[in-house]
Formats: sequence, structure tokens, C-alpha cells
Amino acid sequence: MKLFEVYEDMMFAEAWSKLEEILQSGLFQEEGDSKLNELLNISNLFIFEAFGMSPKQKGKYFISGSARLFKHPRLLNVLHEFDPSFELVIGDLDVVVPGKKEWNTLKQNYINTDSEFIDKVSKKIGKSPEEIKNIFLKQEESNWKKGIYRPGNGDGGMNLVNTDIEAFTTWDPSQVKDAKDFKSDREQEDFLRDSVNIGGYYYMNIYDVFDYKSKLNREKERQIVEFLKQYLSGDETPENAEKLFRQIGKVVGKKE
Repeated sequence: MKLFEVYEDMMFAEAWSKLEEILQSGLFQEEGDSKLNELLNISNLFIFEAFGMSPKQKGKYFISGSARLFKHPRLLNVLHEFDPSFELVIGDLDVVVPGKKEWNTLKQNYINTDSEFIDKVSKKIGKSPEEIKNIFLKQEESNWKKGIYRPGNGDGGMNLVNTDIEAFTTWDPSQVKDAKDFKSDREQEDFLRDSVNIGGYYYMNIYDVFDYKSKLNREKERQIVEFLKQYLSGDETPENAEKLFRQIGKVVGKKE
């Protein structure tokens, strides 16, 4: 690789890091969507306690897909103006948990009818530990073998809660019907390492969200970097940031 290409890549990464920094600043830390907060509240038991981990443990998991955008309603609204595919109501919560230890814990929590976890679930949903165990074992033949855990509804879900929350061993959006052409040159370790803590939960960083949600090609990404350089050169006012968001919206919303 030529030296100028290395420099270009460095500037590219630095610009995205700058946007991430701005979004996490006090200026743009927002409460987020009420539906997302509801899903996160449900996930405390059905995802985090189920896997035997804390939301504070970086490197154990990350919340994938576009959920991150719902923590920044101002940015999401601007994006939606330019491209309605940036929906304003979150549909589900996808969590990637790659560790074998955590998946073993999940299984033991469900098949051990004396576990503290299954006792909590039993009291919450009004089913006996034995019933919950049997529901779990039934879905083992479908989703479990694919590295998928769905305590709520959805394809092969356990229907323990009336919402769509799921966990996967691997972040692979090419398996999603409307993202089969999506490709990323980043490894799962990259997503885990670069995940960011917002409100006590780790999400994909903003570059990875845009890369997935917008299926950006390199040219579009470069245009966004130019906007970042122009508007985040030191004057981080709300007005400049709003202008930046709108310019990003124009780029990612542009049809091929």
C-alpha cells in the first residue's frame, strides 16, 4: 500500500472517531426512544442475566444493527428526512454474544429448574420452571443449533415475552433477508473492540451502524468524511453539528 493511501485511511478513521466523540458528548447524549428503553429493560433479565453477564462488561457483547441510532433522536430524525428507510420506531433488539462460556451459562440457566434465573422468569411470566425448561428445549432443535436465542416472539421464538429480542453468536447481516448483499471487511473482534458505551450498554460504533444500515459504498463514505472535516474542525456548536447531520443525511439518503 502506498504511503498516501495509508494517510488517507488514517484521516478516514479519525473523522469517524470525531463523529463518535461528538455523539457521546454531553451535547448529544439523549434519552433515546422509549421503545428502545423498554426493550433494554426487558433485556436485563432475558439477555444479560440469562447469559450471566452485566451490560457493563465490554468485550462480552454488543448491541448490533440500527438500535444505536435510537439513542440519538436528533440525528435519526434528520436521516429519516432524506431516507425513510431510517425508521423512527425501533422494531427489535439484536445482541451479539460470541462467548461459548456465556452460551453454556444460558443453557444451564434454562435447564436447571432450581436456577435463580429460571425462578425470576417463572415469577415474572406466571409459568412453572418446568414449563419454561421445556419451552427452551423445544427451540433447541431450531434456533439454538444456528446460534440464535429468541426469548420473545419472532421466527422460532420462545414467546416468554411479547416483544422481539434476540441474541446471536455471530454478527452476520448477510443472513437477513433485506441485507443479503451486505459485506464488511471487519472481523467480529473489531466490532467488540470498537463498541461504545451509551447509557450503560455497549453498541456498535457509529461507523459500523452507517456501514450496515446504509450499505454505504466507499465513495459515499469519503463524502461523509469530507463533511466531518469541514464541520468538526474545532467549532462544535449545536448549529454546526445540526448542519453536519443534515449533510450526512444527504449523502446516505442518496439513491444509486
